[in-house]
Amino acid sequence: ERARPELMTAKRKKRVAAGSGTEVQDVNKLLKMHQEMGRAMKQIKKMGGLKGLGALFGKGGMGAAMPGLGGGAGGMGGGGMGGLPGLGGGAIPPELQDLMNKKK
Repeated sequence: ERARPELMTAKRKKRVAAGSGTEVQDVNKLLKMHQEMGRAMKQIKKMGGLKGLGALFGKGGMGAAMPGLGGGAGGMGGGGMGGLPGLGGGAIPPELQDLMNKKK
């Protein structure tokens, strides 16, 4: 199920939802988020890992891609960054942001 979540049947989703105290919709939403994150990670890997992540933002490197993180601006900065494609919002997931901050 972890390797290929698309193989989960409707019956299995019902059992998972009942066992976790949630609705089937919540299980479906989680599976969709899992698939989208997997696609995003594959795309980042194709671009060369975290160094390639800067290319998503159209800048040369990590420092140039995230000008608002190091200073006192407190926001994303950069004017119109779209974030990772396919994730819906324009924000970077906190896990990725933590990784990028550690690299500095």
